[in-house]
Order: sequence, then C-alpha cells, then structure tokens
Amino acid sequence: MFLLVYNGKAHPSDCRQSHANVRQKILVKQPTTFNERVAVATATFAKLDLRMPSVIDKLDERVNRACNVTPDRLHLIGVNGKIIDQGASGPRGFNPADLE
Repeated sequence: MFLLVYNGKAHPSDCRQSHANVRQKILVKQPTTFNERVAVATATFAKLDLRMPSVIDKLDERVNRACNVTPDRLHLIGVNGKIIDQGASGPRGFNPADLE
C-alpha cells in the first residue's frame, strides 16, 4: 500500500515562491492553521487528481521531521513501521530500482 503524507507548502507565495509557481499561477500562502492546511491539501489532491490514500501532517511537522521528507522524499516503510528504504532528497531522488 502507498500512502501520501502532505506536509507544509514547499514554495508558498508569502515566502520562497518559485518562478514555476508564478508562471502556473499556483499562488498559495503557507497555512497557519490545520484547517487551512487541510483546505490547501484537499485542493491540491483534487487539482492533481490524486486517488491514493493520503494523510496530512499536523502543523508541528512531526512526520516531516521524523522522516526528513523535505523537499521531496519517498520512503519504503516495513510492516513493523521501520524505514526500509529512503529515497534521495529532491523531486528526482526516487529510483524504483532501489526498491527491488
């Protein structure tokens, strides 16, 4: 089973806005409440047509810190809850062959 964990906005419009986000008109401020984060995550999931099971990290970023998931990181977690494989940082850091 795969599970997407949504954490803080990577390039919010009120902080480190990326040029790609400006070009694509993805201008979202960093949520300051959990309800705002849920709204942003829900809109993101809908826009990307994500249909995989997803959860949202709380504002304390506990999952982010525990798994070192920033900026993008994919993890393979065993049935015992331990990390078996941790992909490299960044959007191109995942190599499917590593999971074999």
